[in-house]
Amino acid sequence: MNKTIWRTVGPDLLDLEWRERSRLTNGFSAWLDELTTGVTFVVCSRPVPVPAPQGSSTLDQARHDHVASKLKGNAAFQRVTHLVVPYLAPEAALSLVASLRGTCDVESELVEILPPLAEGTWAEKPRTIKVGGLWLSSVRLERPPAVAVEPGWLSTLTGIGAAYDLAVRIVPRAAETADRGLRRRLRNLRAQELAISTLRGDPRVDVAMAATQRLRHLLATRKGNLFEIGATMTLVARSEVEAAALVKEARGRGALLHSRWAPTWLDEVPARLETLAHPNQLVASRLLVQTVELATMWPWSTIWEYPPENRSLLGRHQRTGDWVTVDPQSDADLPNGNLAVVAASGGGKSFLGGLLGIEAVRRGQSVVVLDPENEHRRWCAAVGGTYVDLAVGDGPGFNILELGSYQESVMGAVELLGLLVGTLTGGEKASFLEALEQSRKRQPDTRPLLGDCVDLLMTSGRAQALGRRLSPWITGDPGLLFNRRGSGPEVRPLVCIGVRDLPSEWVPAATLLISCWLWDWIRRHNGPKLVMVDEAGLLADNAHLRRLMAHLSRRIRKYRGALLLLTQTGADLTQTEFGEVVAVNSATLLLGGQNQAGARRLQEAVSLDNPYSKWLQEVGRGSFLLVSGPRRIPVVVEAPGLYREWLGGDSGAGEARSLEGPLAGHG
Repeated sequence: MNKTIWRTVGPDLLDLEWRERSRLTNGFSAWLDELTTGVTFVVCSRPVPVPAPQGSSTLDQARHDHVASKLKGNAAFQRVTHLVVPYLAPEAALSLVASLRGTCDVESELVEILPPLAEGTWAEKPRTIKVGGLWLSSVRLERPPAVAVEPGWLSTLTGIGAAYDLAVRIVPRAAETADRGLRRRLRNLRAQELAISTLRGDPRVDVAMAATQRLRHLLATRKGNLFEIGATMTLVARSEVEAAALVKEARGRGALLHSRWAPTWLDEVPARLETLAHPNQLVASRLLVQTVELATMWPWSTIWEYPPENRSLLGRHQRTGDWVTVDPQSDADLPNGNLAVVAASGGGKSFLGGLLGIEAVRRGQSVVVLDPENEHRRWCAAVGGTYVDLAVGDGPGFNILELGSYQESVMGAVELLGLLVGTLTGGEKASFLEALEQSRKRQPDTRPLLGDCVDLLMTSGRAQALGRRLSPWITGDPGLLFNRRGSGPEVRPLVCIGVRDLPSEWVPAATLLISCWLWDWIRRHNGPKLVMVDEAGLLADNAHLRRLMAHLSRRIRKYRGALLLLTQTGADLTQTEFGEVVAVNSATLLLGGQNQAGARRLQEAVSLDNPYSKWLQEVGRGSFLLVSGPRRIPVVVEAPGLYREWLGGDSGAGEARSLEGPLAGHG
């Protein structure tokens, strides 16, 4: 008999927005309705080994040790769904799988066998099978959920922390055959009803009667097809006591959904053959379900992966415990690599920003941080970066006339002059440009300084007033910033610009300098890069930085770069023209705790389901909702110990709040 096995990988419905969940569920329903042969989905859960570290740097080793320590303390399991197609020729099976790929966004690969759960000689006992040094115990589905459930509810069961095989066999039934079966079931239920005392009753019989009548109605109105299903789960343990505990946990998880799973005592070998997708083995209860009900048994869930070295590690998936990584610049499905972190004060956004910055350095990216609160000095120094405090003025020089092409630098110098001395008249602007040109002719091999123009301006009768107004800015402390040679610092691998202690009257001109330098560096530097702006909402009050951030959000991808903005409220992204530009051009959002108004703004802006909006209002420090395309992933931020030491504290992940309701797997 022909039997083909396909290893399949599909999206986890519970990590998607509602529109995408509906699209995929409808696609799965359509695929099921086209079935003319029985198939079996087998979810195989296997422990994940700890690989050797791939990198040799201190950061690589710290990251690997962090992940390895978590695995040693709490084993992780990778869950992969296989589609077993019996009875069909390989060509017909290939067509069936191709249809599944097209309707459910599933990737597939033909394999020879299911991955082994346990190997060795079988020794059957009443409640277990001993295979080698392991014990196998099984449970069967006796009653599907007796309440309305959201698609993806099966993940509540598949999320159990153990190695197992879960087989769901699906057999389409012709209308006539199904109707005969339903009539037979109704007769049996009515007989049970008559046998029960009218004073006592049995709610289980009432529920079964209502479900059977509903199925007959659906069959009569041709709303979908009927299927006979059987579901069996075989769990592996290291002792009989552990096997009994796993069976109890599996049954408890099923009970959360008002479904009933029964242990297969005295029937262990047939149950194990069911989970091996033996084509002639189906002892499990044969339950009749309609297409829509069957489609809610979406068999795919998050696949645990050892965090790839070439992606930035954020932390753990709050629902599944799997690692969550990001690399928006390499994700072909995203329009850009920009990120925005939104969280109220104390929500851990600076910690998360620092974590992303360290990970970018580990991956070989060049990083620039604009730090208005001087919060990133410690980790900047720890990774070998340069911290430039503009208020001190002892760092590298930022000569406006050395930034960009000469034509660009002249335009920047005119704008800078207006910020330093006030609005320029047409004559003053002309005098300044003439002084610049004369300075350049005197020193043709170097770019001039603003101070080179002062003497020339003072000797011109019409421009003496301008020279006197400019003179205080090119001497003393201001001169250390506005009248020094240099084209800014070398970014190897990181430069952090601190602006907290700048005198308020310097800020507009200083931020113009930084904007010109940053844009010049982005265009000159060919490698991958990340620009981080902390407290972006605060800096957005400055016209030059506001203009720069909007410009970078649109264009930085062309230069192999990404923009990371950290801000406090959703209003910063939803209630200003600048914020809307940044929000539209940030393909990935990380949303932390918000008040009710902020959560509602974000809900409207990025199409959040109601449970997520509520979650944002209640979540603690260190938890964020990753919004990337259609994905909605709750993340508990976790950093390696060395990272935490450099970042100066803890992300506060212990305060994370679990998701509840349909997004946790059941209604």
